[in-house]
Amino acid sequence: MSGTFKFYYLTQLAFWIQQILVIHTEARRKGHVQMLVHHLITCILVTIAYIYRYTRAANVVLCLMDIVDLLLPVR
Repeated sequence: MSGTFKFYYLTQLAFWIQQILVIHTEARRKGHVQMLVHHLITCILVTIAYIYRYTRAANVVLCLMDIVDLLLPVR
């Protein structure tokens, strides 16, 4: 894994972990549980992929979750 991709990957993972904490500081919305589960699953998938070196698959997960993050608040 190149240094640039590793930086991107670990930065994204840190962002998702931070989002788990942030979701509890905001006022609870209608989809609070769905967003919490979404963030937990993303962190778990990305961490497992990093451990087993499936970083290309994890990159797809990161891209898909970024799209979902845009669509969930619109709902």
